[in-house]
Amino acid sequence: MDVIRYLSKRAVIKQNMTSFEGFKFFQSLNLSRGQFSLIKSLFREFGIPDPTPSRSQIESIEGLYGDDDYFEVITVTSTDFNGNSREVTVSRLKNVQSYVQLRIQELAYRGKLLFDEESGPRIWLTILGDKGGDEFKLAVSIANVETPNSAHHLVPLGIFNDDENAENLTKYLGPIIDELNAMSEVEIELANGSSKIPIVQFLGGDMKFQYEVLGHEGGGSLRSCCYCYKQGKSLIEEYERGVGCVKRSEASYEQDAHSESKKNRNNVKPNSTFLFKRVTLDRVVPASLHIMMGVVQKYGICYCLNSTRQTDNDSGLPILNTDLKTERAAKARLLEAENELNTVETDLLALKNIQQVLERFEERAVIDSGFEDICEAEYCLFKDKQFLKQKRYDSRFEKCGECYEQYHAVCMGLWDTFSWELAGNVGEVFRCHRCAGKTGQKVLKMAVKKRECLEKELTVAVRKRSELECNYECLMDVVKGKGATRKRLEACWKKQGADMSAFTQTFCGNHCVKLLKHSAIAEYLSVLEQTPDIPYVKGFLESFGHYQQLCVARTLTDEERTRMDDAIKSIWKNLLMYAGKETVTPKLHILLEHVMEFVWQHGTIGKMSEQGIESLHKHINFLKVRFRSIPKAPKRWRLIFKALLQRNHISDVS
Repeated sequence: MDVIRYLSKRAVIKQNMTSFEGFKFFQSLNLSRGQFSLIKSLFREFGIPDPTPSRSQIESIEGLYGDDDYFEVITVTSTDFNGNSREVTVSRLKNVQSYVQLRIQELAYRGKLLFDEESGPRIWLTILGDKGGDEFKLAVSIANVETPNSAHHLVPLGIFNDDENAENLTKYLGPIIDELNAMSEVEIELANGSSKIPIVQFLGGDMKFQYEVLGHEGGGSLRSCCYCYKQGKSLIEEYERGVGCVKRSEASYEQDAHSESKKNRNNVKPNSTFLFKRVTLDRVVPASLHIMMGVVQKYGICYCLNSTRQTDNDSGLPILNTDLKTERAAKARLLEAENELNTVETDLLALKNIQQVLERFEERAVIDSGFEDICEAEYCLFKDKQFLKQKRYDSRFEKCGECYEQYHAVCMGLWDTFSWELAGNVGEVFRCHRCAGKTGQKVLKMAVKKRECLEKELTVAVRKRSELECNYECLMDVVKGKGATRKRLEACWKKQGADMSAFTQTFCGNHCVKLLKHSAIAEYLSVLEQTPDIPYVKGFLESFGHYQQLCVARTLTDEERTRMDDAIKSIWKNLLMYAGKETVTPKLHILLEHVMEFVWQHGTIGKMSEQGIESLHKHINFLKVRFRSIPKAPKRWRLIFKALLQRNHISDVS
């Protein structure tokens, strides 16, 4: 120990953390105060020199970098359309302008503030929004750093636990929006004195958030693109790149919003306006992460899943576009077979009863039923007391088409379900037994023969129902992913480090990226049946992998921008070869028409990516677990928001 202290004093080694290093250690491990105290006590118990500062030192730094004056937590009562009210907890910064200026000043002081040819002497500020779990998060990212997509680099502006729409954003975060709309420049101290730096605002986040703040009706609308008037939902084989992509603008949004005709609004919400006034349409960032996840999932992963279904499907039943449609179609066939079996069983049981009554007529052993409304048939079945106990046939009358006499329908030989349901229909003609030349024992023989036929039909119906039941179970196993090929495919995906969500049957962004590696693509596609489409699927996935490698948080060179453009062209070329009958989704349309427009203009798409706000969800979930023992929501969210500000500071100064 003496040697360690001696070397520490001589600055040869470092024995103790500074207060700030201990604060960073505490926050990075997401420790509670109890856990931190436990670590210190274990150091003492094991006789190990404790390098951490005291808890009081860490608490003093916490107060310095997460002061309550920076933000507020309020509770707002919200009422839905049904009149039900609930408490919404809103956490938000008090003074966005001063806090963002503080963060930029810190970055400049640490030498982390970077400017290049694209940004020029300007601050690029990206507004990011997304809902994850129960809470919507609004944040800003300063793009003039090396890692703008780090979750800890984001400046949290506001969090609330309500729906993600423009009305709620204005209601809960109105003051923040007003401050952002007024933020045009920031004044900071540089080595050569004070300087005012212009701020250029971009709009990032997920597509739903972008649609909401622009006033667009969303990706499910007819003109689903927020950048142009191109109509959506066309087939890939019918789609022409660059055709019909008439650009929208801030002025066109305003004009469409105030149009009296719904048709002329072009899927812009009536009387809507841009929430963030300083963001122009050419600075709305294509959601590169969501585009990658959506397009790869629909045209790549889903192709693999459908291929395994077709390979594993030994049921003889068709697999339709969706699991639900497939299940419904197969279930309909099974129910049809069961109904057919039930009909044959019902007819056979009724015919057995009729045969017994006819035999009693032949044996003159009929038990008088006392039924008054009997007919003139030779063997009126209602004369027998036993026949009245059955519920299959009622005493409806039918007229004979030859003698025009009235008889009970059942006494005319309408014994099976098909014939019985025709009774009473206009235009249907029946003949009585007498006119058909069947009297006496011939009627009984007809019943016996009919019964034998029904017994054969019953055997066939039972076999058919059993086969369909077996096929249905086999098909459902395939649909639920229990087929042999599907299991091999999933095992191959897991080997690459990609786990599919059991509920949504999709991959998260990081796992999607793993499946776009060249070696991974070749391995999991080898599991599938090698159809003529496989080379084009491989080309699509590899091209997307090349595109994704260029979605990095830096300015791209001209050569890299050209490579990205070539990758998108290759993606489209391969899609045309194997997915012509699929529809063009809004994400695919934006990739084809608007991503390169943005990249050529601003030199990057990765600097303003929504990756940071997506990562923020995970860190907030960790903090919710850390503070889960605090019952009152306002106090719990005060601690969570304070921790976010502290981690933001650590990220900027580290």
